[in-house]
Amino acid sequence: MKEIISPNLSPLEEKKRELLNANVIGATGLVGKQLVTQLLEDEAFGKVRVFVRRDTHLKHPKLEQQIVDFSKADEWEKLLTGDVLFSALRTMFWFRRSAPMQNRAFFIPG
Repeated sequence: MKEIISPNLSPLEEKKRELLNANVIGATGLVGKQLVTQLLEDEAFGKVRVFVRRDTHLKHPKLEQQIVDFSKADEWEKLLTGDVLFSALRTMFWFRRSAPMQNRAFFIPG
């Protein structure tokens, strides 16, 4: 049973005081690593779930790692639960590729 923080708080105010759960898609690159580090240090977040192609080798009590095949979203999309979703998947890729490659989209059903 959930403990009531204060009888004077509205349900919305009470929800704001709860810790947030974040999902990060792509956490091993330049942008993703920095984002995950900041989320793990942020006291507002109680859990940081990362979806990655390979092991991050990060250890933290708030961290939950899911190694996935991004081309098989049906196998992992149900794990995308929480309060916020960040995508750092292939963010730097576009800076290193030609213009025609920038038109290629990565679709995540949902």
